[in-house]
Amino acid sequence: MKIIKIKFLEKKIIITGANGFIGFELINYFSKRNFKVVAFVYSPVKVAIENVEYVQYDMNKTVDELSFENADYIIHCAYLKSSKNNDTSRINIESTKRLLEISRKYKLKKFVFLSSFSAHKDALSNYGKTKFELEKIFDKNSDLVIKPGLVLGNGGLFKNIESIIKKNKFIPLIDGGKQALQTLHIDELVRCIDFALKNDISGKYAIAEKLPIKMKAFYKAVAKKLNKKVIWIYFHYFFANILLCFFEFIRISFSVSKENLLGLKQMKSLDVEKDLKIFNLEPKSCFETLEVL
Repeated sequence: MKIIKIKFLEKKIIITGANGFIGFELINYFSKRNFKVVAFVYSPVKVAIENVEYVQYDMNKTVDELSFENADYIIHCAYLKSSKNNDTSRINIESTKRLLEISRKYKLKKFVFLSSFSAHKDALSNYGKTKFELEKIFDKNSDLVIKPGLVLGNGGLFKNIESIIKKNKFIPLIDGGKQALQTLHIDELVRCIDFALKNDISGKYAIAEKLPIKMKAFYKAVAKKLNKKVIWIYFHYFFANILLCFFEFIRISFSVSKENLLGLKQMKSLDVEKDLKIFNLEPKSCFETLEVL
């Protein structure tokens, strides 16, 4: 007699921005752990993950509420990047509020919002300001806001940095690369979120390696990993801003944007030790992570 095994899905989880770097890693992780995964994507995926339901999601439009029926969790990774043609800050805030309102309506157990170290009251970049405003809309007693350091893995901002160093001999260092940086492996971020859902953790937490490193030391480590010799070009913020304005005027793209410059100018390191203990996490150092990537 043939025995048929029936797989029961334990929980239903919605993940927005699922075709992005972090979103993809999350749907891949939870789809392998008995979750019914609903992936909100802006554009069709080239390769679909088995047992994942894909839903078209445009932050400018209304949300398909049917996806929220019987859902347990939502992880909001989607973010519309700054553009001169769109009021991106307003769109990001309004679309997130809309998702939060629907999640309340359908009584989801947890809303997880992915923020950033860039989000703080002194932020100058549009990204940092918007993320900081969004952090305020969540209830610390029921929602979860995760502020990860620079996430290292096969995508995202780290992959852009790696690509710039790989393709260019001359690397710009704003203010000598003195900015403090804290990193986090993508696997550590994903496990941290899983741990939070299992243990019903709410509030706002910064997650990254404990000891910050200088931006220049990070760039050097990436160049070493790539076996690439580079020449550093030092810029003060003031002169870098003038140069970027000029490039923007003559419509020449550059590896650093004005938005990047504003973010670099107000980069801050955070004391993460207490938060890491809550998640029972001991992140690898930047240098340890680069060795395994």
